[in-house]
Amino acid sequence: MALQLRDKQFELDRSLRAAAASELASALAHELNQPLSAVASYTRACQLLVERGDPSHELSAIMQKVVFEANRAGMVVHNLREFVRSGSIRQERLVVSKLLVAVSEAAGGRTSRHGATITIDAEPKPLEVLADRVQVETVLHNLIANAIDALKEVPGERQITLAAAPQDEAFVRVSVTDNGPGVPAAVRESLFKPFASNKAEGLGLGLSISRTIVEAHGGVLWLADTAAGARFCFTLPTAEVIR
Repeated sequence: MALQLRDKQFELDRSLRAAAASELASALAHELNQPLSAVASYTRACQLLVERGDPSHELSAIMQKVVFEANRAGMVVHNLREFVRSGSIRQERLVVSKLLVAVSEAAGGRTSRHGATITIDAEPKPLEVLADRVQVETVLHNLIANAIDALKEVPGERQITLAAAPQDEAFVRVSVTDNGPGVPAAVRESLFKPFASNKAEGLGLGLSISRTIVEAHGGVLWLADTAAGARFCFTLPTAEVIR
C-alpha cells in the first residue's frame, strides 16, 4: 500500500509539473525575448559589416555578443526543463537590487503598453541572496503580470513598486505592490491553490508555482494586508546564512 501511495504521489507531482510547464514558459517569455532579440540585432549588424566589405575587429566583438546571448537563452530553457522534470534549482549569489532592475527593464514594454510605471525601492546597502536567478525572475514576472492585469481598469496613475528589505538576519523580503483594486475577499483563501483563477484565460497555476519555487528556496510567499491595492511578498535566505 505504501509503495502504491508513493507511486501515485510521484505521478501526481510529475503531472503537476507538466501542467505547469506552459505557465512557466509564458512567464519566461520575457527572459527569452531579450536575448533572442539581441541575437537577431547583432547578427544583422554582422551582415551589414560583411556586405560593406568591412569585416574589421568590430565583427569579432559582435559575434562574441551573439554567442553570449545565445548561451543565455539556452540556459533559460535548460533551467525551465530541469525544474519541470525534477524541481531542481541552480543557486548563485544574487544582488537583489540588480535583480529588481533587470526584471523591471524586461517588463518595461508591457507596463508601458498598459500605461503603468514600475519604481524600485531597495536599501542602499546591497542585499545578497543565494537563489536560482531564472526561477526567482519567473516569480517576479508572474507577480508583475498579475499587477498589470489588476491595473488595466484603473483610471489615472497606475503604479507598481518593487521593493527589497531585510526581513530579519536570515531572510530578505521582496515585495510587488500595485495601486489597483486589491484582491477580492472571495478568492483570498484559494489564491495559491493550483487551478484556482478568476481570469478567463488563466490556468490558475501562476501563484501556485511561484509559491512552490519560493518554498524550494527555503522562503515563503504571501499576500500582505494593505490599505489599498495589493502587495505580494516573498522571502529568500540571505547569502551569508547559506554560506
